[in-house]
Amino acid sequence: ITFRLFFFLPQMTSGIVVALMWKMMYDPTENGVLNQLLAAVGLPMQGWLTDPFWAMVCCILPGVWAAAGMSSLIYIAALHSFPDDLYEAAAIDGAGFLKRLRHITIPQLMPLIIINFVGTFIAAFQNMGHIFLLTFGGPGKSTTVVGLAIWKLAYNDLRFSTATTMAWFLGVALIGFTYFQIRFMRRLEFRRAEEN
Repeated sequence: ITFRLFFFLPQMTSGIVVALMWKMMYDPTENGVLNQLLAAVGLPMQGWLTDPFWAMVCCILPGVWAAAGMSSLIYIAALHSFPDDLYEAAAIDGAGFLKRLRHITIPQLMPLIIINFVGTFIAAFQNMGHIFLLTFGGPGKSTTVVGLAIWKLAYNDLRFSTATTMAWFLGVALIGFTYFQIRFMRRLEFRRAEEN
C-alpha cells in the first residue's frame, strides 16, 4: 500500500506544481537539489535545463513521473487478475523468470500496453505545459515541440493562419495514428479481469 501511495501521489498533484518543483530541483547553481546530490558524491554540477544535451530529458522526466501513477494502478490490477495456474504450469515445465515474463506476462498485458501507448502518444503531442514552464523551448530550440511551436506561432508571432494549419496537420496525423492502432487492437483478445 505504501508503494502504491508513492506511485499514485504525483497523479493527484497539479501539473504546474510538478513542473515548478522539478524546476527548483534542476536549478543549475549549488542550490539545486540534483546539483547538491552530485556535489555530495564528488561529481561536477550540471546545467540541466540550460544544457542542450540534458534539457529534453529534464523536460520529459517530470511528465513521466507525474503520469506513472495511473498506469501503475492499471497494471497492478491486471497482474492480480492473471490465473496462477499459468505461472505454476510454466514453473513446473522449467521456465525461469524471463521466460514466464516473455511468454505469459507480456502477452497477457499486451492489450493494456497498446491502449496505454496510444493514450500516452497522443498526450505527448498535446502536453507542452512542462516544457513551457521549464524551458519555453530553449536552450536554442532544443526543447521546442510541435505543440509549443504552434503556441509560439499563434501567440508570440500572431501568425494564426500558420498555427491553425500546423494544428490541423497535427490533428490529422494523430487521428491517422489512432486509426492504425485501433485496427491493430482489433486483433487482440480482450477479456474481463476477475480477482483470483
